[in-house]
Amino acid sequence: MSKEKENPVEEEAEAEALEEAGILEADVGAHFDQQLASIDPRLSIQMDPLAHHHLRPEMMFIREELRQAKMQTLAVRRAALKKLLVKDFLQEECELRNIGLSYASPDV
Repeated sequence: MSKEKENPVEEEAEAEALEEAGILEADVGAHFDQQLASIDPRLSIQMDPLAHHHLRPEMMFIREELRQAKMQTLAVRRAALKKLLVKDFLQEECELRNIGLSYASPDV
């Protein structure tokens, strides 16, 4: 019983951590997007070597890391949502069975 009581607390803490990670990820991604959008496409790299300093390889590597982190976060969120939906469905089915309104397949 004590494990069942701790489980919702852990799930809630995990959900909050995922939400905070998503917010941070969105802020950093938005900052990079603003920096990229502020670059004038008519600037010549030969004329101004610092014109595209936000597009240096190390910055692009960070963007790729953010993209991968976002995909992992989305996968974790999808898995958590699926788990909650299945749990809700099973609980609802159990409640319907208890009052005699559950679905019975014709094979039974």
